[in-house]
Amino acid sequence: VSTKAVEQGVKIEIEADGAGGEDTRLNADPELLKTCFSNLMINAVQAMPGGGDLNVGLHSDNGHIEIVFTDTGTGILPEALQQIFEPYYSTKETGIGLGLPLTKKIIEEHGGQIAVASEVGIGTMFTVTLPRQPS
Repeated sequence: VSTKAVEQGVKIEIEADGAGGEDTRLNADPELLKTCFSNLMINAVQAMPGGGDLNVGLHSDNGHIEIVFTDTGTGILPEALQQIFEPYYSTKETGIGLGLPLTKKIIEEHGGQIAVASEVGIGTMFTVTLPRQPS
């Protein structure tokens, strides 16, 4: 994602707990989660064609890990927000609408949840919450 981000003037910042001794390890399939996180970051960069900021935060709390992706992109219309996790729904000319549904399925198969909040013209925030030890 970084090459495309640099081309578009998108600054990516990653913040993680752990400096204070918090355990941020997670028992999960690394390749599947890489797919999820790549999808979220690619979408964020695509939403900022004129540049912007993408912040990724990792926090550990009460047996869960929370990963928050916040961008300063174009935002998602309220009517689209209700459909973005539906297969084949896409607002992009080149998208086929499987990235976010796949991401949601993988997160849920790991016993987690994904939530989204967005404001048009301000940006979007995806919050992924995963149990540190899936059931």
